[in-house]
Amino acid sequence: MNTNTSDSSTVSIDSRTIVVCGSGNASHACVGEFSSNGFTVDVFVPFQNEAERWNATIARTGIDLIIDNPDGSQIIGHPRNVSKHPADIIPGADIIVLPLPDFSLEPVLTAMKDYLRPGAIIMATPGGVVEWIARKALGSTFDQICLAVVQPLPYNCRVIEFGRRVNVIGKKNEYKIACYPRDRTDEVGECVTAMWNATSITKMKYFLSLTLYNANSIIHPQRLYGLLHKYKEGNTLHGNPLFYEDMDDFSANLIEQCDGELQNSIRMIEEQCDLDGLSHECPPQPDRIKKTYPNTIADMSSFRSCFATNAAYKGIRCPFLQQNDGTFVPDFTSRYFTEDIPGGSCMMKGVNELCGLETPTIDKVVTFFQTFLGKEYIVNGALNGKNAAETKAPHNYGFTTLKKLCATAK
Repeated sequence: MNTNTSDSSTVSIDSRTIVVCGSGNASHACVGEFSSNGFTVDVFVPFQNEAERWNATIARTGIDLIIDNPDGSQIIGHPRNVSKHPADIIPGADIIVLPLPDFSLEPVLTAMKDYLRPGAIIMATPGGVVEWIARKALGSTFDQICLAVVQPLPYNCRVIEFGRRVNVIGKKNEYKIACYPRDRTDEVGECVTAMWNATSITKMKYFLSLTLYNANSIIHPQRLYGLLHKYKEGNTLHGNPLFYEDMDDFSANLIEQCDGELQNSIRMIEEQCDLDGLSHECPPQPDRIKKTYPNTIADMSSFRSCFATNAAYKGIRCPFLQQNDGTFVPDFTSRYFTEDIPGGSCMMKGVNELCGLETPTIDKVVTFFQTFLGKEYIVNGALNGKNAAETKAPHNYGFTTLKKLCATAK
């Protein structure tokens, strides 16, 4: 049960001071859109020399950050400050946005822990197991802030020029949000609407609903298994297909099977933990993709066509590397492998293990790819390999029973 009592420090939307963390594709888009919407935006970039790179770009080309939209229009925003030092950025933040992969969340939250003001909103997108990570990283500070998750990730986008320009391929305007403490959900919804020009906000009853659902891990590994299940070390590929537009039925069926295994655990958790409505908040992927992209899918007649004809997915290639002879090999350092498998696939596997349920599709995909990653997560159908402790499985955060997993959801 959440015990946050920081309502006296509730953040006023009029304060409009946002810190965006990171310098990836989505972070660039957030900085541009938030500042163009009237928010004061600072950027916290603790990784390597990225703050220096961003500031060097500003010194060379000016402070404007340009968003190229799919319709040909542009948005121009600008950050106020960019720094790698949390003391420079975090204390004045009303809202801190984390458009980051799971593996970055713990070090970023740990770095800012001592500088958070009571009542600040930490807003992660697309989320993942951010609640579990935040409880671990922030300790007692967790009960002094507001934690929110926004799904889906608002943008499909690519940085064109670091610190200067980002191309948005697709933008969502309908979001699901979950919040600790729950009594600040309305406030968070108003913030999300103002920040991302949202047209629809669905307020989730359970934070667990957004923790359990990881679209990237349901889609990416299964799609790649569909393409690479006959691949062997040393092989080369004769092309780099479009990840979504060239979707085939085999890959789409794998995605649906993986999603089905997640749905099995969701229904069991709903029943055994008395979380009425959990399955409604976690609809199957075929329903979810239609709801998420109602205006950009040209053909909704099949699950495969929902991917293949989605304009928001246009032009995205597979994580393959081109060789000197023009052939390709998989890039096993891509986040599609290094993040989505331990961060999402193994999380779903761990949840199913707490439920006593088998996961043949997840097992097949993870065991195939773990060899290429030099990892051992699943052995003989169990998540007990020598690298299992590196995953985002619930038992790595102290959730060793279904009862413990559900305790914070009520």
